Amino acid sequence: MKNPRKKKPVTHNTRTDTKVSVGWSGPLPPPAALEQFDTIIENGAERIFKMAEAEQSATNSLNLKPYDKTIAEVNGWALSLQYQLWPQPQ
Repeated sequence: MKNPRKKKPVTHNTRTDTKVSVGWSGPLPPPAALEQFDTIIENGAERIFKMAEAEQSATNSLNLKPYDKTIAEVNGWALSLQYQLWPQPQ
């Protein structure tokens, strides 16, 4: 016959969570990551390359025209001085 006063053993559930994050600097991930993107998304690596090329092209087009900003600033100052120096019709 079982002893009704006997307690059941206590069991503890242990849970361990692990979070892993990976990052890189630059427009392209390392080759291993590109390979993983290719397995997850069809032509994933190719899409990433196209995105990086488009970004580089946009950056280059912005960097090729620093003189445009200077010309606009000079024109703005010239118009401002013209307005201040020449008498305005009353």
